[in-house]
Amino acid sequence: MIQIPNVITPNDDGTNDVFAVTINGAKEVMCVIVNRWGNSVFEYAEQISTNPITLKLWDANLNDGEGVTEGVYFYRMEVKDMYDKTHELKGFFHVFK
Repeated sequence: MIQIPNVITPNDDGTNDVFAVTINGAKEVMCVIVNRWGNSVFEYAEQISTNPITLKLWDANLNDGEGVTEGVYFYRMEVKDMYDKTHELKGFFHVFK
């Protein structure tokens, strides 16, 4: 089971402030988020030891701490399950401020 949001609102109100993914049955996760021009704005990779887990991946900030603009962002995830099968997930989500 994987739950991926389609909207985040990074306004510090405690609701949907980050791109958070809930995963059950995974042992490894890799995620890349790009903007509409294909430029990478976030990369993440981790071994998972607890299931289910909610990974708070991206807070809509660049590496220098500057917030990104509102708009559509695209993700590509690779999730390796407990049987060493890799699942590729692709999609998009909106950032609203």
